[in-house]
This record gives sequence, structure tokens and C-alpha cells, in this order.
Amino acid sequence: MIYFIQNTGSEAIRIGSSANPQKMRAELQWAHHDLLILLGTLPGGRKEKKRLHEQFASYRLRGDWFKGDDLLAKIQRLRLRPGTSITVWEECERRGRCRYGLRGVTVAVLGIEEGVFKIHSSWWDRDQKLRLTLYPADGPAPRTIYRNQEEDQRENVEGLVVVCVADIVGTEWPLGTRRDVPAERCLLLSQWPAV
Repeated sequence: MIYFIQNTGSEAIRIGSSANPQKMRAELQWAHHDLLILLGTLPGGRKEKKRLHEQFASYRLRGDWFKGDDLLAKIQRLRLRPGTSITVWEECERRGRCRYGLRGVTVAVLGIEEGVFKIHSSWWDRDQKLRLTLYPADGPAPRTIYRNQEEDQRENVEGLVVVCVADIVGTEWPLGTRRDVPAERCLLLSQWPAV
């Protein structure tokens, strides 16, 4: 399996192959003081790794490590090839149609080249299809507007913030927000927390 591991300090990306990318990330972490994260994987072995190294030769730092301004975007596009990534809908089905924990998960939308999004909310439509509201991952999250803007918090009961529906005036949506996006068009680019 081809893996992409990023050093969060230097932002360099390692392109390698391993049967167990998570184990490889953990082993590499011992030699690095910066946090290493697994960006994702693609099917393939040494031959595909060699091809990727040739494709990204102009970005090579040394060995399996690469760095460049648009390298991350190119790797994300690579992962969006049909059959290489899993959609939000496929993962939802695998989880028994449970959509818990989707808020904040990073996705890319098939057919939209303009970037990466985060999930703000999800709901079921009349046909029992999962729909999502997305906002740009590099922008601010949507903000709920309350009737009384001066109050930072509502009634605090046992550590929970309680908001009366009548207090909510609306939502301030960032530029580029997309609503009613079918989950089967959204490819997972980050971990969806386990339930």
C-alpha cells in the first residue's frame, strides 16, 4: 500500500509503501520530534511508489521525503481517483447508517475542483439519502447567531450549555459554503471518529 505521511513541523511529505502504514508512521515518529500524520493511502506497491517518486522528482528533498507549495493539493487529487477513496455514504453504510461524529470531518467533493471542505451538519432526506452542509476547510466554521449576542453562554447545567431554540436567530455561513450535498459525492480525507 502507498502511504503519504506528513511532518507537521517541516510540512515535508513522505511517499512510501508498506503493508501497514499506521505502523510505519509510528516507527517513523520515534526519529522525529515533530508530529507525523498519515494523510492517506493508495493501493499499490514498490512499482507504484517508484512511479510517484518519478512524478514528484522536482519536489524531492531526499530519499522518500518531498516538499513543495502545491504538493499536498496534488496528492489530495491523486487520492480522489475513482476506486481509491471511500465516500462518506459508503462509510456511513459500513457503520450501520450511523452519522454520529461527522462534524469537522474533512472531505473533497467529486466534480468540484475548488478545494477541500469540512462537514458542518448532516441529515436524512425523504428518500433516506444522507445530505451534508459543507464549509471551506481553510476558512472559518459557520457561526450560530443568538437573539442576545452579548451572552457568551446560556444556562450551564452540569457542564452542558443549554440553548433554547427560540434564542437562535440564524446561522452566519462563510463564503463558499455548500448545502444539500449528497454524501455519496463526498470523499473522506480525514478520520471519521469511531463511535
